[in-house]
Amino acid sequence: MLICPCNLIYVGETIQKVKDRFSQHRSTINTGNRRTLPVSRHCLEVGHTSNDLRFKVIQHIPPPKRGGNRILDLKRAEVKWIDRLGTLSLDGLNKDFDLHLFL
Repeated sequence: MLICPCNLIYVGETIQKVKDRFSQHRSTINTGNRRTLPVSRHCLEVGHTSNDLRFKVIQHIPPPKRGGNRILDLKRAEVKWIDRLGTLSLDGLNKDFDLHLFL
């Protein structure tokens, strides 16, 4: 998760190394690119820099030992944390989540 100085939170999932994913978020903010992404748009609108953000891993989902679908497991965990932390816009930086993952 990403936490900005105004205490808004963004929850996301990735199969990348955490360090690499955080670097991507920092890069989109530092270059001013991708204004469509919630975190970079928020930072550009209110004047935060990438150095103002705090990054935290809130759950690790290991690859399944047999079969399974790690991507689906990651998406489900993301939705759970978005709901639990209340990070949907206006209370946070997530725009939406996909409820069909639970059907």
